[in-house]
Order: sequence, then structure tokens, then C-alpha cells
Amino acid sequence: MAGGEAVLERLTHPEVADFLIRGARFIKWDEDSTVGLQCTVKVDPAAHLIYWRAEDKETDLLELTSIRDIRTGKSAKIPKDKSLRDSLKIGGSEEDSIQDKTITIVYGSTLVDIYYVNFVAPGSVNTAREWADALFCLTHNLLAINASPISFLEKLHSKICVQTSGDGKIPVKNILKYVSSSKEDKKRVLDTLQSVGLPHGKKKPYLTVDQLVEFLNNEQRDPRLNEILFPYCTSEKAQAIIDKYEPNRDFAKKGHFSVQGLTRYLMSDDNFIINHDRLSCYQDMTQPLSHYFINSSHNTYLTEAIAECAFKTSEYPVILSFENHCSPKQQAKMAAYCVSIFADMLLNKPLDDFPLEEGKGLPPPKALLRKIVIKNKKRPSKREEVGVDVEKTPIDTTAVISSDTKVEKVDGEITENGGSVINEEDVSKADQEEVAPEVELSALVNYIQPVHFKSFETSEKLNRSYEMSSFVENNATALLKESPVEFVNYNKRQLSRIYPSGTRVGSANYMPQIPVISGQWLTEKKVGTYVEVDMYGLPADTVRRKYKTKIVPNNTINPVYDEEPFVFKKVVLPSLAVLRIALYEESGRLIGQRILPVVGLSPGYRHIKLRNESNQPLCLPTLFVHIVTKDYVPSGFEDFANALCDPIAYHQEEKRQQQLQSLLDDEEMEEDAAGSEAVVEDGGKATENAKAKSAPGRETRKSISIKAEKKSIKRNCTSDSLVAEINPLNQRRGSEMILREALRRDSSRDSISGIKPLQPQKSGNPHAITSRSLSLQAAPVTGERGPFAKRSRSTKKREGKTQSLICFTAEDTKVEPASVRELKERKPFLKLNQKHQKEMDILVKRHEKDKDKLQKNHLLEQEKTIKDLDKEKVSSKKKSDKELKKAEKKGVLFFQINTLKRQHRDSMVDLLKRQLNEQLELAEKQLLPKQEELEKLMRLSQEEKMKSLADLHAKQMNELRKSQDNQNREELKVLARQHSNKDELQRRKREENKKHIEQSVKERQKMTEFHKKESEELEKEHDKLYETLDEDRKKSSQDLRTLHETKVRQLSVCDLEITYASLYGDKVTKL
Repeated sequence: MAGGEAVLERLTHPEVADFLIRGARFIKWDEDSTVGLQCTVKVDPAAHLIYWRAEDKETDLLELTSIRDIRTGKSAKIPKDKSLRDSLKIGGSEEDSIQDKTITIVYGSTLVDIYYVNFVAPGSVNTAREWADALFCLTHNLLAINASPISFLEKLHSKICVQTSGDGKIPVKNILKYVSSSKEDKKRVLDTLQSVGLPHGKKKPYLTVDQLVEFLNNEQRDPRLNEILFPYCTSEKAQAIIDKYEPNRDFAKKGHFSVQGLTRYLMSDDNFIINHDRLSCYQDMTQPLSHYFINSSHNTYLTEAIAECAFKTSEYPVILSFENHCSPKQQAKMAAYCVSIFADMLLNKPLDDFPLEEGKGLPPPKALLRKIVIKNKKRPSKREEVGVDVEKTPIDTTAVISSDTKVEKVDGEITENGGSVINEEDVSKADQEEVAPEVELSALVNYIQPVHFKSFETSEKLNRSYEMSSFVENNATALLKESPVEFVNYNKRQLSRIYPSGTRVGSANYMPQIPVISGQWLTEKKVGTYVEVDMYGLPADTVRRKYKTKIVPNNTINPVYDEEPFVFKKVVLPSLAVLRIALYEESGRLIGQRILPVVGLSPGYRHIKLRNESNQPLCLPTLFVHIVTKDYVPSGFEDFANALCDPIAYHQEEKRQQQLQSLLDDEEMEEDAAGSEAVVEDGGKATENAKAKSAPGRETRKSISIKAEKKSIKRNCTSDSLVAEINPLNQRRGSEMILREALRRDSSRDSISGIKPLQPQKSGNPHAITSRSLSLQAAPVTGERGPFAKRSRSTKKREGKTQSLICFTAEDTKVEPASVRELKERKPFLKLNQKHQKEMDILVKRHEKDKDKLQKNHLLEQEKTIKDLDKEKVSSKKKSDKELKKAEKKGVLFFQINTLKRQHRDSMVDLLKRQLNEQLELAEKQLLPKQEELEKLMRLSQEEKMKSLADLHAKQMNELRKSQDNQNREELKVLARQHSNKDELQRRKREENKKHIEQSVKERQKMTEFHKKESEELEKEHDKLYETLDEDRKKSSQDLRTLHETKVRQLSVCDLEITYASLYGDKVTKL
């Protein structure tokens, strides 16, 4: 050891420079950011922390002891983003580099996990150097690293003090973040803050009048109530509530509502779970008796109880159903007992306002208060007996029984249903027939007369509301499935009774529809407890054993069930739905329960008093729940409903989307102009080139439909239109559905896009159906026939996915009728036309022969005449003395020649006229076969086009069916993966199948209408072509006659030597 003496050096805390405490403005940037943040950087006076805060941001900090290095100059980092580097060069001299002005702080808890924070001084380089040197001295402080526990508490205090809110106050959450790690610790900290009089929560320990008004209107009020009939809570009403329930009078005078006062209010009668007006009978009891569900009891035997207890709990009528197997004498005694015991309570005759007549309805329950109505077979009158004998057919003596249903007979009534037919006598053998009613007992029967059920049509035709039929529950369910509308209409008019199946083992009453439950959560009770929430109602509404809280152990005073809300998304028929909230011990023993009607539930924070199994209220057990009621909005209409609730915000969003759309359109106009020509020339190539040139990171464009649903559309680079690719119709619902805009012909505003086909390439085959490449353009749908496109439908089944618009078409074609020109180019017509031309050529040649023959004869005659004249001239020279006679004779000869020429011309004109007439007659005769041939070709073409269109329609319909079925199967698979609860899965499947059927039927109906309209338009176009053919024939005939007249007129002035008779031209044919 050198020297052997210890050198002692007293360590001191470094002083914090004033400029570090005052702070300075820096620009902070991160490696993954593209924008720098202006912030103020400071060091606390105790040299514990360096902290900074940007505008509208929370304070960030670093412990100086965790900093490993401070770098500036060449060792400092520079941003990789060029735009960020350019923005950081602003300020300072030009020769100053970014690195010289940058301070890079290196920190981390280990040598491996190293992080960087970068600050750029906007001023000179000196600022960065001064800060770097001063901070480096503070970070390597051995006393700070080896500080005492009190120093670390001071450091924690510094952290809490520098991280203040905008108003300079310390948030309670920051204290909880540093000193508590569990719920128990947080509660202790809050209790400690409260004990010393400091704020111990996010809000004040009381509610003001305005806050109470907001709480009552937003949480405790049913949003479905009418604002006029049920006005919102006002400040005066809120103050009255505070005055009534606030125990602290000083708080009440200031308009403050403490926790104790709020608790008293929430547990008071003013905050009851069920509206008081729903506790008694609140339904409309003035409708016919068949409009209500009637509680029934099957095979119930009462002794000396009806007259005394019939109207103790309710004054509404009681119906006594007699299954009578007594003798006539016993029946007479029964009637006497009913009259003597029931006295005025017995309804022994019809009411004056509701006679027993056809077409008259049943009396309402209101008109039958405290009345006992007898249901028993009615003895038919003499007129009815005669009518039955006359009209009785073999059908009347048989009952239709389902082949797979056991024959059951109650009250002497045979239930009928589709299936095998058996004789009524065989049915009576299986069960003893009910004895015919005696006169005295039959006289007591009026509004409820049981009869055999034949069919819904027969009941509607008879229109007797006082007749009713009984159905076994299995057959009633079958009828309800087969003819639901008819069954409902039947019950609108008359009563139907459902009795239990013969295979029923238990004694539970059969209910017309199984009860349903809807509700929410929370409770408090003994030992380990949990709460179960069920709903009963329609089968679609029933939810059982699905919602249950976790067990809260060892707390029977105030257990808290911290669970997610139990949501019943859709209640089909709330008026029949009830909510059951039951409290159980962890062993499964029921502590208490409460059954509440859904329509009477009051939303908000409520206390529910529990009852025992006999529906008697328990003393202390109470559940505190939060109930939220909303109107059900189907999937896909959320945006539309939000738009109705807040139209201002919706219009602002729509305006923003439109502005964004216009900006995107402006940016793409140049490339659209370059690509549109390629699309028109060759749709297939342009589409392929566009796909090849598309950047992989191209952003999707947004379009807004009329339902305010935002859909993302992948835009093609080469055209302003969205090119629809040829794809099979293999997707429909879930996150996507079919948008058949082509079906909406008359919609100009509600359509998302018009569908216009590109120009097809010419095909050499005139019979072929031209396949078209299609494009979707932002234009209203016109009356043109177009293909189908698909768009996405908003749905909540696949959360987290954006809704996309997928535009495509199947291998669609447009069937157009063949034009007259195309028909004339077809082979049969060309062959006929060649035949007619050949006939005309033969006739013209024959005419030319005749004309040449006649012309030759004329020339011979003229030559002979001229020769005779020449002979006379020669002889006249020899006879000079006779010169005068010579001259006279010479004049006579010339006259003869001219006369001969005129005769020849007249005969030639007659010949040419006859030839023109023959040619006209032949041409007109040829017009009719041509017309018939064209019509024949038109009919064949029409049949071909209609067959092609029908095949195309059948193909489209089959593809639609396949896509609907495939998508429904996919959705059911998704539901099976999303829901593990069997009952919930079955309910969701029923809903999805119902939606699938409704949507499929609508789509198929629209497609059928579209196909029908296409066929009608094609037929109309063919009719127009028939009219065009007829007009062409008339025009051709008229043109021939006009040409004939013109030729005839020309014969008087033309040179007949070179003229040939031809209606089709003046060409001379050499024979």
C-alpha cells in the first residue's frame, strides 16, 4: 500500500444553477415522431428531478440519478425524418448544426434497456452546452445515489409537487399512483386525505344543484319519455329534493347535496324501482275479451270456494270450464246450484250491448266486472239443428289428426290438424264422449261456447265471436308455425283455449308464451353470495342462467358485485317480459328474489327490495342496481339513429367528409385524366394496369351513403370511377351485405352510385350477348339496366372491424335486341335477297332482249325506207325533165321516214313502260316475302334474346341464393365462436335466421322485380323493332312507286336508243 494513510474528502451536494431552476424553452423530439414539441425544461431546487411540460400536456420527469449520460455536439442524436430536421434548423446562426444545439439524455434502469430523450435549443449553441455541463454534474452525485430514506421521501414529494394540473393543484390520482398499489391501499390513502380535510377524490364531496339536475335528467330519467308530458327536472325541483333529504342544513342552504343526502334520496319512495302507476292494473281493459291472455288452471277442483273467493283479489271476470259427464238430471241440479249460489255474480244472459250475433264482438273485461261466466257445451237451437242436418257432409263427420300426434280429446272437442283423416266414431271409442248438455245448464252458457275447430277459413266465414275452440299445446304450436297470421286474426275475433299435452308429467300450467326476463345487476346479503339475473317473455326474449355475478365471500352486510353490466340487447315484446333478480347463497340456497315488469322499470340508480319464494317482502335484503333503458337500434342503423339524436353534429361530420372527399378528388384529377382513356379503350387491360401500378399503402377513400354510414372504398388509380371487378356473389351479410342500387330505378338522391357500362368491343357474331366491363360512378341511378353491386352493411357482430364497401358485379351482361340492320345481314335474309335480285336480273335481261329486238326491227325498216329513197334519187337524175315531181316525191319520202320514226319511238316507249310496270310489280311482290323473312328472323332473335336473358336471370338468382346461404352459414359460425352460452347462442341464431330470411326475401323480390322490368323493356324494344319493320316496308313500297313515276316521266325526253328499263339504275346490260 502506498503511504498507508487514508485521504479523506468531504462530499458536498452540487449547487443547482439558477438557469436550471428558472428553466428554458426547448424543442423535444423522439425517434418515432415527425413533429417536435415546444416545452419548458426545469430542474427542481433539490436536484432530484429534471422535468418538462408541453402545452396542453401533462408534466414528464426523469430522476437525475437514473440518467447515465448527457450528450451534445457530435455525440448527440439527430432526427431521421428530413422534415423534422428542417424544422429544427430554425433559429440560431446558419453555421450552427443541429447536433451542436441538441442535448441527448441517456437513461435506463439497466445497461441493456437504454432510452433517449432529445432536446434542441432554439437559440445559440451556448445554451445547449451550458445545460449539458450543468446536468452532467448533477447526475453524477454520489450523495444523491447514497441518500437517506428521508431524502427519497423528499424526492417523492418533489415528483408530486412538479406534476400539477393546469390550475397548479396536485391531482389525487398522482398521489395514489405513487403510494398505493391495491384497492385497499387506495382506500386508506383516500380516507387519510379525507381525515385531514384534503380533497380525496376526483370531485367534491357533494353535488351542486346543477349537478343534481344533470344527474336526474341523464341517469334517473327514462330517455324514451315524452318531453312535454314528462318534463325534465329543473333547478327548483332539484333544490326541493335537497331540502327534503339533505341532513346538513348548511349544505341545503348552499344548494349542496352530500353523500348522506344522496343516499337517503336513492332509498326513498321518490326513487322507486317501479313506477307507482304500474303497480295496479294500468292496461286498457275496454277491448274485447279475446284480446287478452287469461290465466287458466287445468283439472282444478274447488270445494265451497268459488263464490266466496272469486273476486277477493280482482274484480275481473272468472270463467268456469265444465267437463261434463253427468246425467241430465245431475246437470239440471248443477244449473240450479250455480243459480242459487252465485246469484247476481252469475252471467246467465248476454249483455244488451253485446248480443250473441254473427259479426258482433265479445264484451270487454271492464263490462264483466264481478261476473262468473260458464263455459259448457251449448244446446243447438232447432234452426241450427235443421241447418246442420241439411249441410252435413262427410267432412263434417271427420276430424283431421296429425299422423304423428296422439289423439287427445278434452271437453268433447276433437282437435284438428293437417294429416291423416279418421272417423269421429273411432275417436269416440278411444275416449268416452261428453254427455250432451241439458236445457237448464245450456241456458247459462252465452259468450263462451265450445265448438269443434275445422279451419281458420271456416271460423272467419262464420264470424261468431262467442264460439271458441280448444287446442292441445302441441297442435297449437304447430298451427302457430304453419299459419301465424291466421291464428292471430282468429284470436282477435274469438277465444282459444290451450290445454296441456297428454305426455305432460309435471303440473305446471302451460303458458301461451314462455315468460322472458330483462334486467341489470348488484345486491347485498349474508355469507358468500351472488346475484343471478334472468328474463322471461317470448321465446326470443327469454334469457336464463346466463348472467350471474361472482361470489363475494364473507360479507353479508355490504357486498359489492363489481361486474360488467348485464345487457339484454333486444326485447321483442316488453309488455310480456319480466325481469327476475335473485340473490343466492354460495351453496345455491335462495335468499330473496324480485320479479319486475320490463315496461315498468325506472332507469337509473335504484334500490330493489327482495321478496321470498311466496312473493312476500323481506325486511332488510336490498340490492342496489343501475338500470339503463334504451330504444333498440338494429345493426346498421346506429349512425342513422345518432344523426336523428344529434343532427347538428351529424351535419358537421357530413360536411367534413364532403370537404375531404372534394380534396381527394382534386388531388386525383390528373391521374384520373391519364387513366380514363385506357379504361374506355380496353376495360380489362386498364384494370390490370391500374392494379399493377397501385401503391400497396394507398389510403382508402371515404364515401357517405344516405344512411350516414361511412364506408371505405378502395380506389382504382386509373379512373375516377370505381371499377367493379368480376367476382361471384359469395358474400352478403355480417360485415358485408348486397347493395343492389340497380334495383332502385327511381331513386336519384338515395343511391350511393350509378352503374353505367363501358362501351363494349365489337363482336363479329351479331347473335352473341356482349359482355361488358362495368364501372361504378358517382351519378344517380338511371333507368338503364345495370348489374348488381355489393356494399357492406354496418353490423355489431364483428366489433373492431371497419365497415368496408366492396363493389363488384357478377359476370353480368346486357341483352339488347338485334337491330333491323343486323337482321338484314343475317344469312336467311341475304339468301332471299340474292334470290329476288336474281329474279329481277332475269326480268331486266329479258326486257333488254325485247327492247333490242324491237329496236333492231325499227332499224331494218328505217334502212329499207332509206334505200328506197336512194333508188329514187338515182333514177331522178336520168329524168331531168321531171325535176318538179322529183322534189315532191322526195318530200313525201322524208315525211314517211319521220312518221316511221315517231311510230317506232311510240312503240319503244310503250314497251319500256310495260317493262317498268312489270319490274315494279315484281319488286312489290318481293317486298312481302322479305318482310315475312325479317319478321321470322325477328321472332327467332327475340326468342334467343329472351332465353339468354332468362338464363342470365336464373344464373344471377342462383348466385344470389348461394351467396345468401354461404354468408348465413359464415355468420352462424361466427356466432358459435363468439357465444359460449347455449341459450344465448340459440337466441342469436334465431335472430340471425329471421334477419337472413327477411333480407333474402327482400333481395330476391327486388331482383325479381328488376328481372321483370328488364324482360318488359326487352319486349318493348322488340315491339318497336316490329313497328320499324312495318314502316320500312311501307317506305320501300313508296320509294319504288316514286322511282317508277320518275322513270316513266324521263321516257319522253331521254334518248331511247341507249335507254333500258330498270328501276334500280340506268346501267346497260350487254346480252
